[in-house]
Amino acid sequence: MLNTAFPIPADEWAALEHAIVQIDKDADRIRFYEAPLGQPGLEDLDIPFSAYVDALNVPAKTRDFLLAWPTFYFGAYPQELSALHVISWVSGFGSSVGWYTLLTDKFVGGTKSLIEHILAEAETEVRYDTAVASIADEGAQVRVVTRDGQTILARSIIVTAPVNTWERINFVPELPHAHRAMATEKQAGQSVKVWALVPKLENDFYGIGIDTTFKWIASEYTTEDGTYLCCFASAEADIDATDLDAVTNAVRQFLPEATVLAVDSHDWNKDEFSLGTWMAYRPGQVMKYSNHLQVPHGRVHFANSDLASGWAGWIDGAIESAFTAANASNLMLASERMHIPNPPKQAKVSTL
Repeated sequence: MLNTAFPIPADEWAALEHAIVQIDKDADRIRFYEAPLGQPGLEDLDIPFSAYVDALNVPAKTRDFLLAWPTFYFGAYPQELSALHVISWVSGFGSSVGWYTLLTDKFVGGTKSLIEHILAEAETEVRYDTAVASIADEGAQVRVVTRDGQTILARSIIVTAPVNTWERINFVPELPHAHRAMATEKQAGQSVKVWALVPKLENDFYGIGIDTTFKWIASEYTTEDGTYLCCFASAEADIDATDLDAVTNAVRQFLPEATVLAVDSHDWNKDEFSLGTWMAYRPGQVMKYSNHLQVPHGRVHFANSDLASGWAGWIDGAIESAFTAANASNLMLASERMHIPNPPKQAKVSTL
């Protein structure tokens, strides 16, 4: 059984309905997945999501409700989020109602099992613990040099590193303007994910909030040890995820009697290979940069969930982006092979 309570008072229901109608109308303007989000005619939506909601002129509870969901989903505060990026997810969900349905489908064995199946089918060499220092397009080939001095040569490469890490790689020639700008400005996602173990709950639970420390909290699993709560804050400054007392206080904003027995987390914001969490375009970034980020830079192609036309920030977006980059790379190589007798076979290398 799931504990639920509708957070909007009855006298605000009409305002909420009018707001949802407007959001759905704006979402219908977006050609989700068909092209990068920076589509002509959408400039008015590439503004802070907080400003977009203010323009809806809704009462206080409805305003908080509308602001809370994107704050959790994107791992950034409403003033730091492009309304265009937020509303694009409404297009993907099919309507605003999609925001308020729980995401329950999971990979059997976790995401790790998906990666293992992909690698099992791929004819590729995988090198773990191989950090890249530089990528140089030399005209006829690309030279990749790792931090420990290894050199890898290829006729084409696909860079899958998140945009927030691009500044840590020395690209020669330097990246195009849009790529450099995104690498410098960074995308806004700074979510903090915390697993909190509490004594067994009788009922499943979830809650959201805009003024709470955790913007989302939900029971995910119950074992003999207790109930595991999955909790999200929207910025690393909000909470020390390693502080049991701090996590306890944050959980008690939703479950006042809760006792937190243990916590676990990983700091993706300080992890040098992520420097943030999933894609959250800042206001103005969508229209200025998204159309350019998928364009190859010579023999250097780019693919990751950050760059997707649809579901940027999701595994679905990563798959879409991978197909786009792989097809562009294959077309380039196929075109060259037409003009080269007996071209040498190229090794496939993935650095993880």
